[in-house]
Amino acid sequence: MVRQPDPGGRRERYVIDDDAWLRAWQADTGAHANIATAAQRGIGIFGTETTAGARLGTMGRFFSRLSEQMSGSALTETAVYDALTVLAALVHADRPLSLGILATALDWPRDRARAALDAIQRQPDLADPLALRSIGPQTYTLTTRPDRLSPAQREALDQ
Repeated sequence: MVRQPDPGGRRERYVIDDDAWLRAWQADTGAHANIATAAQRGIGIFGTETTAGARLGTMGRFFSRLSEQMSGSALTETAVYDALTVLAALVHADRPLSLGILATALDWPRDRARAALDAIQRQPDLADPLALRSIGPQTYTLTTRPDRLSPAQREALDQ
């Protein structure tokens, strides 16, 4: 912020430079992401089936989307964390899982599990070197990314 005298001499004017606006915007974006993360932690404490947990879920999704939009990033820290949790669940299960089974096992609302799956589909690098694959209506499994191994490497490994 730069203080400039008024040419008339009666008042002072303040000019906010572009860097100040950018710093303020980034601070707000970070704060919104922190609220979304705190809400997810609260859901873990109260549970998804409680009134407090449901309200925290709604609040967390709101602030997560707001942070995403303000930062220009496709995903918030919370969305990435949820996506990684879904990947871990699919690896641990070692079998295809439906959206319903996944949400129940993680003790999440279906829309949270759906959002995590959508995040993986929008940014497949989150799963690298694996790839999320839909094998039926709302049923998912993991496979290796097709670009990680050449056809010759795959053939050699299959023998």
